[in-house]
Amino acid sequence: MSRNLTPVVFVYVACSQTKLKNRGIPLITFADRVRGSRTKKLDSLMAKWKKAVENAKEVEKVQAINLYGGGIWGFLRKNLRLLRDRGIEIRIVSAGMGLLAPEDKVPGYDATFALGSMNSIRGKRGPARLNQKWWNLLGKWTPTGCSPRTLNASIRRNPNAAHIIALPLDYFHAVLDDLAP
Repeated sequence: MSRNLTPVVFVYVACSQTKLKNRGIPLITFADRVRGSRTKKLDSLMAKWKKAVENAKEVEKVQAINLYGGGIWGFLRKNLRLLRDRGIEIRIVSAGMGLLAPEDKVPGYDATFALGSMNSIRGKRGPARLNQKWWNLLGKWTPTGCSPRTLNASIRRNPNAAHIIALPLDYFHAVLDDLAP
């Protein structure tokens, strides 16, 4: 029985570095897009990233919730309707795509705020502030179907809901400035 409640709780979770590769879609990797230019301005890196994502064919895109593997993602895919029926809305904090709703269509990608990965926004040893700046740039980008783009905008749009931010530390640090009023 669907009650179609106005969401009373928003839960913000991080995307997963594990992607469901059996979807048959190519991966756009951060390392391939910025190779040799990680020390340049983030604005130019964002332009390269946006171009790669926006050039992905529609048939190469899947709903965000169907892209991620591991951890909580199987549970969320199986129970998303039940959660919504109970007034719980999921939002995905993605280093490659910004803030997403589960049904937003995205290409396969590999970008992370986690330190040490070759697809890390800040590289293997870069400062955490690079992640914060990148998150701010993602918030200004408006790919089709993705709204609102920032946690702050989501919270302002739903002021009477509870907002639970359940993120790993690298992701929490990246979005921290976005939580300021």
